[in-house]
Amino acid sequence: MRPFGLVLCGGESTRMGRDKSLIDYHGKPQRGHLTDLLSPFCARVLWSINDAQFEQMIRIDQNTEHVLRDEYPQEGPLGGIMTAFRKYPAVPWLIVSCDLPRLTATTIDYLLQNRNPNADATLFADPRPYPFVSIWEPAIFDALQSYWAQGLRSPVGLMGSADVHFLTIPNPQEFLDVNDHETYQSVKKS
Repeated sequence: MRPFGLVLCGGESTRMGRDKSLIDYHGKPQRGHLTDLLSPFCARVLWSINDAQFEQMIRIDQNTEHVLRDEYPQEGPLGGIMTAFRKYPAVPWLIVSCDLPRLTATTIDYLLQNRNPNADATLFADPRPYPFVSIWEPAIFDALQSYWAQGLRSPVGLMGSADVHFLTIPNPQEFLDVNDHETYQSVKKS
């Protein structure tokens, strides 16, 4: 089954000082770029967004076709992933963080080609698990709900109790998180 894509956009972007999903690295907002990047690999691509982002989209009459409103505000990226699984529990999810401007189709293709659909998730590790470019299979949903019920919110922590198929990061430069203005400036210059 082709996965659904989930672009994690709902963070507060406090270190960056502005919505990271709207930053233009490739001639369009990053969430649009990642939608284009994931679309050839996914049956559908959705953006996990917070209420403020949604209200802004409505105010400017922007198309909300890709929107998945986070049902768990202030709970971090796992809240967006939990929302996605609650809405569509039977589909695998290709999860990508919005703050990865160097991510390429080659890496996404590598992830999919080496996916283990019999595991709970397929993700990169170098050496620490990196859940923000990964595929989460429907089988992980029970473990996710149990983990969530315990008040735990770390995606990396969840991977410690799941059956995970790990891959080596093919190009570590693509996994540079752009979370602050200084990193943003260095990426824009390169």
